Amino acid sequence: MKESFANETVATFCDKLAGGDSTPGGGAAAALAGAQGIALGSMCANLTLGRAKYADWAEGAQAAVDKAAPIMQRMLDGMDADAAAFDAFMDALSLPKATDEEKAARTAALQNATKIATEVPLALLADCEAALTVVEGLAGKSNPTCASDIGAAALQIKAAAQMAELNVRINLKVLKDPAQHAAFSEECAARLARILPGCDKVHAEILGLYQ
Repeated sequence: MKESFANETVATFCDKLAGGDSTPGGGAAAALAGAQGIALGSMCANLTLGRAKYADWAEGAQAAVDKAAPIMQRMLDGMDADAAAFDAFMDALSLPKATDEEKAARTAALQNATKIATEVPLALLADCEAALTVVEGLAGKSNPTCASDIGAAALQIKAAAQMAELNVRINLKVLKDPAQHAAFSEECAARLARILPGCDKVHAEILGLYQ
């Protein structure tokens, strides 16, 4: 069984990212960026828990920890999902096309693979939105010694979302079904309209603490 990218060392993953293979690529890197963002948020929540002077924030911090764990896991799983989706597209691309029947089967396989390859970054965008909600709830309501990490979390989530958008858009160039194309495009835009300003707001608030 193929080893999960999430279980590799950082150095090994980066070596693969830098290598000559198409996977892992930008999609896996996007998922990792998002996972790092929500992990930073969880760290700040954990550094708030168990400290008497932050007792008023304990309930929110515990809720953040509980919400962060499944989001982070989905993002880590998304590293492999992105690579699998790309590999499936390449497999479809290599199907024979000598006859009309083969051409039709190949086209159908390519469109199905493209649909799946678009759904993967859209899922990451959904998780980025959920991650942002966690981080927003911690800004100003968690251990102030790690406030900069809250800002860093917002930046990582923003980067992950923007990277995911690129993967959505490149796949939409191939997707032919008008209804699917419109639905995916609208979902992508709607989530970004929430995520990007939200991340910028958190970052600005934290940056303002140090100016």
